[in-house]
Amino acid sequence: MNKTLSFLSSVGILLLVAFNLYPQEQVPAPVYKDGEFWHFRAAEKDFLIQTTRAIGGDYEVFYSGGKVEVKALKEEEAKTREDIGHLRRMLNLPDDKWQLLQFPLAVGKKWSTSFQVTSRLRGALVNRNAETSVTGMEQITTPAGTFRAFKIERRDYTAGRTAGPRGGTAGGEIFSLTYYYSPDTRAIVKYYDERQEPDRIGTTIGKREIELIKFGSKLPN
Repeated sequence: MNKTLSFLSSVGILLLVAFNLYPQEQVPAPVYKDGEFWHFRAAEKDFLIQTTRAIGGDYEVFYSGGKVEVKALKEEEAKTREDIGHLRRMLNLPDDKWQLLQFPLAVGKKWSTSFQVTSRLRGALVNRNAETSVTGMEQITTPAGTFRAFKIERRDYTAGRTAGPRGGTAGGEIFSLTYYYSPDTRAIVKYYDERQEPDRIGTTIGKREIELIKFGSKLPN
């Protein structure tokens, strides 16, 4: 009996030591440096409404002087308007109302966000709520490489309806988002969202995909 108790105690001590050596991983907010850049490839499909807000093609996100700038890498893609700003959200922007990222990150973390956006479907300002969870860690491969990344899942939905530009009501889209943040790149390396309209549950009204294809610095170390 004593030997059994002694063995169990030893196992318990080893497990306790292992737990202390490998605690729940928490990643702090990234620090960006002047001259750093990230290239992303974006694609949209199945949208019921096509506008100049759409993004598609390759884009550069550039950090300089405490600011993040986005530009299309090809002239024919430079016509993009409002939604080009979505590429900025692949980095951590503390002042961004969407809050795709909230640091420190750890598996199991959850947060809620409320904000306003202009609905592409309805063309009016709507209130939105989002519930976000960090659900695990995965190895993610993109054209930029293979990275260990936090898997983040988010449910984004309209909180209320407001008057549209031609009368009636506006808003209503439901977004399901899945994206992956890599501490090595200090950016979201893969992003996917799918949108539905509540009156047609189960019917997709648009999909967006973004992935990292290159990153580095334009300044010497």
